[in-house]
Amino acid sequence: MVYGVLALGVNLCTFTMTPFTLKPLNAGTCQLLDAHGQHVGYLKLINALWKFKAVGYGPQGEVIPGGGPLTDRHNTTFVRLDAAEIEAELVRAVYSTQPFISPQ
Repeated sequence: MVYGVLALGVNLCTFTMTPFTLKPLNAGTCQLLDAHGQHVGYLKLINALWKFKAVGYGPQGEVIPGGGPLTDRHNTTFVRLDAAEIEAELVRAVYSTQPFISPQ
């Protein structure tokens, strides 16, 4: 697991979060991939804040803006592109919407 801060224009390399990978596309947009490499959204720099834009895909591969497994986090904002902060918020969202099954 690699943690770090991706400062605008300073470090445009791909870095991995568990269970997400944040892949910069340009100075103002990063693609978010899940642990299986599936595209689940973008982080876009809008009005000096990083805004998460959820993305899902339909049965024929059509894009569903605001959909997908992180639909409940669509439009979540972050002050900076900080891997640990983003991971904490998005992982919390994923696990808070999943039913808890007690191990037997």
